[in-house]
Amino acid sequence: MASAVFYSVTIEAWHLDTDHNYFASTVEHYANLEQANASARQCALFGGYKSNFVPSAGAIMDREYFTSKLYSDEEYTFVHNAKVTKARVLTSGIPLEAGSRNPFRPRRVIGIVRKVELLDLSKPMTPNIARNWDRFMPDSIPKASILKTQGMGTAFPTEFTTISSAELRPPKRRIVDTCFPNAVSGPPTFLHMASSHSATVERSCSVHTSSSTLSWNASDTAYDPVSLDQSDDFSPQKIKSAFQTVIQNASSAVYLLTCQQTAIEKLCAKEQDLKQKETSLEERKKLVKQREQKYLAHIQARKEQSDKDMLARKEKFDKESQSLTTGWQDLENEKESCRLLKEKLSGLAKEKEDFEMVKREYRKRHESLAEAVAERESRLVWEKAEFESAKDEFEKEKLQMQRQREEMLEKVQSEMQQQMKATMMKFMGGS
Repeated sequence: MASAVFYSVTIEAWHLDTDHNYFASTVEHYANLEQANASARQCALFGGYKSNFVPSAGAIMDREYFTSKLYSDEEYTFVHNAKVTKARVLTSGIPLEAGSRNPFRPRRVIGIVRKVELLDLSKPMTPNIARNWDRFMPDSIPKASILKTQGMGTAFPTEFTTISSAELRPPKRRIVDTCFPNAVSGPPTFLHMASSHSATVERSCSVHTSSSTLSWNASDTAYDPVSLDQSDDFSPQKIKSAFQTVIQNASSAVYLLTCQQTAIEKLCAKEQDLKQKETSLEERKKLVKQREQKYLAHIQARKEQSDKDMLARKEKFDKESQSLTTGWQDLENEKESCRLLKEKLSGLAKEKEDFEMVKREYRKRHESLAEAVAERESRLVWEKAEFESAKDEFEKEKLQMQRQREEMLEKVQSEMQQQMKATMMKFMGGS
């Protein structure tokens, strides 16, 4: 089974000084690839962030006229509503945009066309899927299918997508309950017969008008009560069931006629809308024609002005050519002076080489002296360390000798005191 497809236009935009994009969204959808490709180009060239990269019809008309006069689209790139020659020269001259932090940031915009497949035909509507509307969907959303009604074995097809939700609801059966309060369901054989002769629904589609036609054959479902009464096999319950089936089929017929009338009213409203759109389109064409005439007149005036400017530039060029001739002679003289300067530079280069040789010799001497100084410093450090150690030992010996001296003095004093005591004792004893 062939599947329906459409083409989506996705725009991605990012600044060249960042790695992530600041806009990436699907902006338009089309049924043919040619129109989608043209729209992707126009959105990338003429769109802006404020309009979600979807340019207006007037902007497309004006800017396509400019691009038709140029060699390629690269010469006419619009960024922040400023005309530039290349995308890589967006560094200055761009007007400040409201709400923009840095209007001079260069950016890149790419339009992508993707092919999207509709799965309505390859994945048909099933009863389990159709129950989703009664369980979860609100009444304001149109119903894509109609569930099987109780007592009828045929479900309506899934093509009722263009009818509103109020029209898609199955017919109510309160009339049957009122007419037959004690009615019960008939035997399975009768119900099977009623379901096999249920109403048939057809729908014809057209690409240009998108009209839908509903047809119903009442002869397939209506039963004659007289013929039912003439048969001896039917009981009162079967007769009640037959009348109930007839009433249900009549309700279905009324429902289908209502749907057809609603579809016709919608087609009339759509036709009126198309006429209004056609009138507005004619007015738009007239306005565009007037704008084109004004623009052509403006272009003609600019052309005349450019011719005048060209003549003035030609006269100016003649004057400048004379000044350039004298300037050329001056350049020849400067060329000769440059040759002399080159000769002087060659002599300076030789002197520079000699200077480099002397510099290298001086550097070698400096390195040798630095090594000798380093060796002398290391030797002085070693001698200083030896001197410090000898000094420490001398201090220790000095302290030791001082202690010995103090001990000797104490010892001599103690001995002198003992001798004096002994002398005193002797003197006292002699006396």
